[in-house]
Amino acid sequence: MAEQTISLNLGKICVLASFKRVKYARIRISPDCAVRASVPWFWSAKRAQEFIASHEIWIKKTLEKYENLALKENESEILGQIYELKFGEKFADLWNTTPKFCESGASDSALKFDTNFVSDTAPSATPNTNSTNSTNSTNSTNSTNSTNSTNSTNSTNSTNSTPATPATPATPATPATPNEILAQNLAKFNGKIAVLGSEIYCANEIEFAKFKKFLALNLYKDLIKLYLPFVQKSVNRLVVRDMKTRWGSCNSAKGYINLSLKLVEKDLRFVHYVVLHELTHLIFAHHRREFYDFIAGIMPDFKERINLVKNR
Repeated sequence: MAEQTISLNLGKICVLASFKRVKYARIRISPDCAVRASVPWFWSAKRAQEFIASHEIWIKKTLEKYENLALKENESEILGQIYELKFGEKFADLWNTTPKFCESGASDSALKFDTNFVSDTAPSATPNTNSTNSTNSTNSTNSTNSTNSTNSTNSTNSTNSTPATPATPATPATPATPNEILAQNLAKFNGKIAVLGSEIYCANEIEFAKFKKFLALNLYKDLIKLYLPFVQKSVNRLVVRDMKTRWGSCNSAKGYINLSLKLVEKDLRFVHYVVLHELTHLIFAHHRREFYDFIAGIMPDFKERINLVKNR
């Protein structure tokens, strides 16, 4: 039986209900406030409606939470920090003067960084001598594609395999703080944009989109350089894409890494985790225990990093 999807209403809330070959009914609400339900294929539309209605209170509370977290139209999140966007050529004096970045918005030329942010320093470890590049593909929690993908709800599966040992890291190539990363990329970007405090001044939305991709590509490259010595494999291609449902994916056979453009909006500690996650797929093309044991040997707090994005 082919999967069928119908639209059901819960008051003013529209719920897309998909009838699938599943044992249990489930409701999911994404941060963009889309409400979707998966129900057994043999259920009637009436039963699906009753199931959705029985969770009305939870649905409304969850939607309210996401609406409160949603950014305003003139706001954007970069590396976990929210900025107010201001567009127009009238701000030309700001991006034509140096520096293009000032945390406090003061007129002095000294750059001030967040000293409370804990930088990522790679731990000492023995070389990775027993890892192999597995070619068997395993899907992530919400994916059915053959390539491995990362999302914020990945879980660790049990196995008796012995984990590979992380390799000795190279000297970190990426700046330690979000502000340093932003300042350095603004200095390298040849465009009409400046950041003063919590405000971003830019010529237009197209120019801002160009900078966002420029920032993402440079940051991801730096983080790959940082963690690649652990896996001792080659990355043959890096692509930054506007992904809708994933933070990243990896083709372990070809050495291709894909990372989401939206990832650059998230907390820097989470960005570190996603990059390491995808690089680890160059060794383990699955999400079994040895995969997460390998990550834990490099990044012991990876579970806490995953939790950083669960509410946004």
